[in-house]
Amino acid sequence: MNSADHLYVKSATTAWLRSRGERADFDFARPDGARIGSVVDIQLQHNALRVHLDSEVTPDWDQEGHEPVLGVSVPVDPGTLIRRWYVHRIRLDSQGTTRQVQIGTEAFARPTEWFGLNECAMTQRGLSTPAVRRIVESRTAPSPRWSPPRARKETSPDARARALLSRLVDARVFRNESSADHVCWQIAQLEGVSESVRAALDVAVAEAQVWREELAESRRELVSSLEQALEAQDSQHVRSLLGKIKSSAADGRTSSEQAVVDRAAEHLAAAALVTQRRIQAQVAAKTESADAASSVGKILNNLRRGKYEDLGREIEELDRCASIAGGRLTIHHKRQIAQWKQRHHSASYAQDRQPRDSTRLGKTTPPPATKPVLRRYWIHRECPICLSAAGKECLDNDGRGKWTWRLSPHDERVRLPPKAAQTRDTPQEVGQNARRGRGPAPEAKPVKREPRTSRDSTTAPSWTVKDIVCPDCAATPGWHCKPRSSHPHPERARQFQLRWPAS
Repeated sequence: MNSADHLYVKSATTAWLRSRGERADFDFARPDGARIGSVVDIQLQHNALRVHLDSEVTPDWDQEGHEPVLGVSVPVDPGTLIRRWYVHRIRLDSQGTTRQVQIGTEAFARPTEWFGLNECAMTQRGLSTPAVRRIVESRTAPSPRWSPPRARKETSPDARARALLSRLVDARVFRNESSADHVCWQIAQLEGVSESVRAALDVAVAEAQVWREELAESRRELVSSLEQALEAQDSQHVRSLLGKIKSSAADGRTSSEQAVVDRAAEHLAAAALVTQRRIQAQVAAKTESADAASSVGKILNNLRRGKYEDLGREIEELDRCASIAGGRLTIHHKRQIAQWKQRHHSASYAQDRQPRDSTRLGKTTPPPATKPVLRRYWIHRECPICLSAAGKECLDNDGRGKWTWRLSPHDERVRLPPKAAQTRDTPQEVGQNARRGRGPAPEAKPVKREPRTSRDSTTAPSWTVKDIVCPDCAATPGWHCKPRSSHPHPERARQFQLRWPAS
């Protein structure tokens, strides 16, 4: 059986029923722990079919509501063919890249006839083919008009003996031990045969006895191997041996052999349950890992935009989600996580080194005393102490992981850059200072003035690219990028241009 035959059966049956305006429910049943695809249950509106694609599951001919359809490798004994009149078969023929479904009808002493699904129909009796209709008509046709019976010639004992020999051969071909035993008993009761026929009967009975002993020995070896496989917990070997044992008739097994077969079926059912739970756990782990990776991306996005209240708590949640995501994280994500951890550690260390007496007493930090900078200038830069994003107020850390808003920014955030602080007085300012008693005016010297630009016409400080934190190497404000270089990283320069386009 091909591993995907059950899917071809479902697809072909669905298309066949759709063309007839009908529908059905399909179930890949697993009785006695059989593997998926061994049995296909087709539930229609008034009937149901059970398709056995291999011999792993023994057909149940007495089950109500299910009509068995056997694969070409599933054996059937002649008694069943005689009792049921016919048996349905299924065959899948390869045609290019697909498989074509064929339905066959097997009757006793008749060859199997094969038909396409478009030639079949569902009736009150179940699945029907042209061969089934002929068999039913021949069985249900009215008996001919009565006429006086003609004298029949009695069958001679030799003719009966030859018929029994033929039945014994059929029993051996179909590996039916119960039928072979019954034929041997009839041969023993037969009398009046000739010496040559009796000799042939004796030879046939002796060969049948040897054949039955070989079957019993083979079955004992299979059962012994099955017990060893059960002790070794080898589920694959157990499934293979159980299929071979079930391919033979069940009436020839002893009670101990049947007990081993039942144990094997229970073992396969338990192994299937364990496999199902393991698969469910793997699916749950993959889902949790995917959710954690998505959470990592959201947290990093919030950190970049400054959408957080407690940086320490965000870093802890980021670390937890990263450990769950595992291999789903990209190199870019891992680099960002490491940078944010380093920034949080640096910020916590710098905050712990600052005196917190004024914070504990509820006092506010006074603004810088020299050259105060308007809020519209310092609010657009990131704080190098608490790492507050642009547009956010500064924060204070109480040393226990709790952050509170500051009423005034940190001095490092509002201090003037070195270039703005080291401006020279103009000659007019020098003269005014001299007249106010600050000392004699120095000798006037010619001052070379630069062309006046829009940058010189404002009191805003001049910022440099080193005044922001580098997103790539986490270099703090005032420091060059790592490895030490006079050229900043491209991302740092881009962030600088976004914050101060006119710089």
